[in-house]
Amino acid sequence: KEFASGELGSKIEVSVDENKFPVIYVDLTHRCNYDCNFCYNPIRTLPDISLEYFEEVCVRLPSRVIFRFMGGEPTMHPQFLEFITTAHKHKHMVSFVSNGTKVADRSFAQAVKDTGVPVIATLSMNGGLNNDWYKFIDNKEAKEEKLLALKNMNDVGLNRIAITAIVVRGLNEGVIP
Repeated sequence: KEFASGELGSKIEVSVDENKFPVIYVDLTHRCNYDCNFCYNPIRTLPDISLEYFEEVCVRLPSRVIFRFMGGEPTMHPQFLEFITTAHKHKHMVSFVSNGTKVADRSFAQAVKDTGVPVIATLSMNGGLNNDWYKFIDNKEAKEEKLLALKNMNDVGLNRIAITAIVVRGLNEGVIP
């Protein structure tokens, strides 16, 4: 049995075999290569999810879902690409949220594309084009890395790209446009 948040934050027990949720968020790993100030998941020592367990879940789900791979940084899982292909093999869709570090390596972006799975790649761009905003929110001057990740995703043909940003009132509202 798995747990999910219900109304008003209460926990409800849900069997994988009876899942009714169209989107399932999966923390593939809790490891991360950033140290963001806003992180909702600061415990980095929990074990990675196993591919075998994930495949069991894929098989048992009663209907097609969208898996949204998160973390930590999901691309740090050593079997990240296998998770994508396993979900697809069982007719599930895949989305992932990334800080972009690994995708800034063009060969990694190409490897994601080469899976043949039509993923939705979500890139966190909290600072937009302003390194001071990245430094405040992500604890890293990340503008160039983010732009390179975005360019690589576009250049290799990952054409389903979403851009997200944490907006801090009085700091980076300018990222919205």
